[in-house]
Amino acid sequence: MSYEFYFKKLRKLTLKQISTEHHVSNLRAYIANNIIPKGLHIKLTPQSTGWKSNRFLERWESIVFGCSTRLLILLYQNTVHNLEVLDKTITIIKTDLKKSLTFSDTNNINERLQDIHNIQSLKLREKQRKKFFRDGINPNKNIPSELSVTAGETTRRKRRFSRHKEINRDQNDTVVNLSSKDLKPAEIRILSKGLNFCPTPNKINEEQLSADLDKFARSLRIKEYFSAKERDCPVDGSSDSEDDNEIPLPRFKKKSSWIPKPSKNTTLESFIDLVKNDVQTATSTNIPTHNNLTPAEKGALQELKERDDIVIVSRQG
Repeated sequence: MSYEFYFKKLRKLTLKQISTEHHVSNLRAYIANNIIPKGLHIKLTPQSTGWKSNRFLERWESIVFGCSTRLLILLYQNTVHNLEVLDKTITIIKTDLKKSLTFSDTNNINERLQDIHNIQSLKLREKQRKKFFRDGINPNKNIPSELSVTAGETTRRKRRFSRHKEINRDQNDTVVNLSSKDLKPAEIRILSKGLNFCPTPNKINEEQLSADLDKFARSLRIKEYFSAKERDCPVDGSSDSEDDNEIPLPRFKKKSSWIPKPSKNTTLESFIDLVKNDVQTATSTNIPTHNNLTPAEKGALQELKERDDIVIVSRQG
């Protein structure tokens, strides 16, 4: 990776990080002052006939204000989470940067990014100051404890009904053990996910990914190539040769490994290039993903793969 590649990528992420930090700061100040921003202010009037008492109107406004407040807190939670993801992504890229470039180039990039951070933050702080003055926001006020929200926390909804007891996996008919061998609870859990379940890989096989992308591009080019051939052939399927003189085709034929040349169809080639770039960009960020298996289920999966005393089949419904 070159110097310009790392700088452009980090500059884009840094600007996004500064904007997100500014958004978090704004939302936190509005929550602390118990004021709803204009963009989240719900304006609804009761659509009912007849006279409405002051008590009714007060309760109506209170409910509408409560809805706006909950939306504000939800937006704050989501923005804090996005900021955490950005921080982790920048940290990963900077770690890779130190391994790929020299010490002087790394320091030069960090200094340029710091200058960008300072200039952009100064612009946003001035914009924030004017907004707070307009809406009467005290930036030094802290968020009340009952509304204090940190990253990763979500407010639990009160359940109207009691939680159902968890079904015992041994009693679940998803997995039926017809053998005399006993299965561990973790093994039953992993089998109950089905044979089409795909565990999250520890790392991406870049060679296999590149081969799959080439295979995908080959299939598109073959379809485009033969569709053009069919357009050039006569529709009635007439032939000058007699049926008796036709050479019989073999019943079986070897699978073709022919790779067509890039098509003259610019739309198709542009689509293939965009797909490859999007996939490679998405897999090169190394953003941590959620693992869909617990450590116990991972161990059970490995043990099931090594066992030769049982046969696992899928039931046909």
